[in-house]
Amino acid sequence: MYAVGLVIARSVAGRIYDRRGPKMPLVAGLVLEAAAFLTLGLAPTNVGLLAGAVVMGLGLGTLSPTVFAMAVNLVPPERRGAANATVFSALDLGIGTGANVLAGVVGLSGSYATMYLVCAALLALPAIVVFARVLPRYTHVVSHS
Repeated sequence: MYAVGLVIARSVAGRIYDRRGPKMPLVAGLVLEAAAFLTLGLAPTNVGLLAGAVVMGLGLGTLSPTVFAMAVNLVPPERRGAANATVFSALDLGIGTGANVLAGVVGLSGSYATMYLVCAALLALPAIVVFARVLPRYTHVVSHS
């Protein structure tokens, strides 16, 4: 179900980014991720878990290509490989660190539901950084094709 959401989002997010810039897909992706974590944290049934997985795919399928495109657009063409590598390294570091930190949350709370709710709350941090620091300084050329 996650993959279904991912494929749907990736088929749409790139076009939105190309036509309107990164703000809309960033907002949509962050809102979808928060909704996914809330759904997973509050879902009492398997149907809720499946719904959370679809929404998680939609959110990450929107955020990932947007963030990668922004990083690549900020550097000269000869540095695009380095920009891609930096974003992938940050992603890997976040996955590794996050898994260990969130395992601690589960260990302390005894609950995966609590872990997902903590994840939803933690999304406020990147949202603040993106809207207070990144977007005001980011320049995007909108395609008119």
